[in-house]
Amino acid sequence: MTRRIFKTILIFICLSSIAYGQKNIENNLTAQHQNIAGTKVSLIPPKGFIKGLNFLGLQQSESGSSIMVMDFPAPYSEVTKGLGEEHILSAGVEMKKIENFTLNGLPAIFVTETQNAYGNIYTKYVLIFGTEKETIMINGVFPENLKKIGAEIKKSMLTVVYEQNKIIDPFETLDFSIDVSGTKLKLGKGGISNILAFTVDGKIPT
Repeated sequence: MTRRIFKTILIFICLSSIAYGQKNIENNLTAQHQNIAGTKVSLIPPKGFIKGLNFLGLQQSESGSSIMVMDFPAPYSEVTKGLGEEHILSAGVEMKKIENFTLNGLPAIFVTETQNAYGNIYTKYVLIFGTEKETIMINGVFPENLKKIGAEIKKSMLTVVYEQNKIIDPFETLDFSIDVSGTKLKLGKGGISNILAFTVDGKIPT
């Protein structure tokens, strides 16, 4: 019982940092925007960032910083349910702040947290938005002491433009293939970025 009460208090303290004055952000595609291959997302990259070498996003190798884009075939309302508790219980993660706002007409959450990894402390920004069919998650990570790079990462993340109806080629960014000939399997529609999922009816979930 004591453990449960302690956990509840932690969640309450965490969620008490939510910014209740919601902001409204409206972005339009510009010549500076770069589409993240394999996704419906475009960003204005921070200076010195290049295409991610083994993930969908951007990276700066010298500083160990990155911006990673993921999409999930699940409703935004479900993905964000219980967000505070999930992050608090993650080993080595300390949530600092949650901001709610509207991004191009869609509900969005911006989470700031810190995490110990490989003997270093990193600040992590998590931008989550979406519809009742799909949820987009953008993770920005940088060493905690590199505040200037962190500011550029946050600025970049908030330039996001999401093209909801954009047709994605699921094979565009893959360095592997799967042969399902002779089976009843079909490529699932609405899968997770950089992952091939096959079901008998071609739907996810089946």
